[in-house]
Amino acid sequence: MTSSAIREPLELPMPEGDDWACTSCVVGNLLYMFRIIDKVNIDEVDKRIERTRDNRQSGIIWYAAVLQAGLNITVVTDFDLNEAMKPGGLTYVQQYDQAHGIHPIMTPKFYRKWHGYRAHEKALIGKARGIYKETIETPTKKRLVSMVNEGPVVLSLDAGGGASHLVIAYGMKGKYIKVYNPDFATPTSQLCYLETVDELWGQLFPSIALRKISR
Repeated sequence: MTSSAIREPLELPMPEGDDWACTSCVVGNLLYMFRIIDKVNIDEVDKRIERTRDNRQSGIIWYAAVLQAGLNITVVTDFDLNEAMKPGGLTYVQQYDQAHGIHPIMTPKFYRKWHGYRAHEKALIGKARGIYKETIETPTKKRLVSMVNEGPVVLSLDAGGGASHLVIAYGMKGKYIKVYNPDFATPTSQLCYLETVDELWGQLFPSIALRKISR
C-alpha cells in the first residue's frame, strides 16, 4: 500500500476520564488509516491490545496487535530491548534511564511487571502476521523526516513523571509534520495539527523511538 492510499487519521478523542487511552486511540487510528477497519471502537481496540482502564501498564503489547492486523513495524531506537530482557537487565535499564534523564529510574518491582509484559509481547510478535524490524542506533531528526515521508510514524511524547503519550506523525506539509495527538475532546481541542520538526522533536520522551508503520 502506497502512502497516498493511506487515509488521514480521524479526529479521535480519548474517552472522558480515561487518561491512558492514547494507546488505544493511536492503534485504532492506525487500523483505520490502513483501511483494516472503517470505524474505531475504543472498547474493541482495548481488547486487541489487552488494555484495562484501571492498569496504566496494560496495553503495552500494542506492537503485537498492530502486527497481528497484518501491518509491519520498523523501529529505530538506541534502547536495546534484548539487553534489557536478559538476566541482570534491570541494571541496563537503570543506567539507560539515568543517562537519558528519565525519572523516576526503574525500580526492581516495576521492572518485574514491565519484564512480564514485554516477554508476553515478544511471544505474540513471534506469532504475528506482520514483520517487525528493529535497528539499534541513535534516532535523528533527519531519520524522522525520512521515515514520515514513507508512512505513519508512532512517537512517544514526554508526559512527565516517567510517563509517555503516544502520537502519530503521518506526513509532511512543507517544513511541518502532520501530527495526530489523542486528547480529551474540548471545544478548542485540536487532535490533528502541524508541528515543525524542531517543535515536535523537543516534546519527545527522552528515550526516543521512531516506529514506522507500513503494509
